[in-house]
Amino acid sequence: MRNSVRVAVRTRPTPNFNDKIFCIDEEQGTIDVTVPSRNDVSHFKFDKMFHNAPQERVFDDCVRDIITSVMEGYNGTVMVYGQTGAGKTFTMSGGPRNFELRGIIPRAISAIYEEVSNRPETAYTIRISYTEIYTEFMYDLLSSLSVGKQSGNELQ
Repeated sequence: MRNSVRVAVRTRPTPNFNDKIFCIDEEQGTIDVTVPSRNDVSHFKFDKMFHNAPQERVFDDCVRDIITSVMEGYNGTVMVYGQTGAGKTFTMSGGPRNFELRGIIPRAISAIYEEVSNRPETAYTIRISYTEIYTEFMYDLLSSLSVGKQSGNELQ
């Protein structure tokens, strides 16, 4: 495993950025965001930038190495963070009808089971969790009990 934590930034599809608000340096791995009304600049560092990137590229560049490590016995975690409507669910789950738009989760499950089938001499136990943390509550998104987000466990 190369690094234990990597930070990737994925932007919503746009034709271009407003250069007066966003200053992106992909080689240096930095974004400067200016809030014009306050003349305030925030500086952020990242390992990888995805602007108008297809789902496959995000998966290949961010998750495939994690799956390789998982197959070698390490634990792997992918976490997305952002405001409501930023595209987290699309990145993780994908589009429901277009195979090319499938997200990280279906691609990861497929890649893991493909690796398992390529290693018939090894026995595997696969455990997957899919959770959401929202307003200090954690929801199991694979549980039928979480319907309507009414059964979250409060984080302490």
